[in-house]
Amino acid sequence: MKQIFELRDWVATDDGLGQVIYNRPIHVEKYNKQDGNEKVGTHIRNLYVCKILCDFEGKPKRIFKTDIFLNK
Repeated sequence: MKQIFELRDWVATDDGLGQVIYNRPIHVEKYNKQDGNEKVGTHIRNLYVCKILCDFEGKPKRIFKTDIFLNK
């Protein structure tokens, strides 16, 4: 199941609740020799950068922190 987040969607991370501030699809490049079944240009995953805004109790985070997630 592919789960695609849009910009400004709220997500739960290991460090608290945040919003997606960057979403980029990653495709197979010519130099990728890991799997012969994937063709150049095939979508393999998405990269998400999330800004952590508060902890799970709703207290705002005072330090600007981002997390990066890869989605298959």
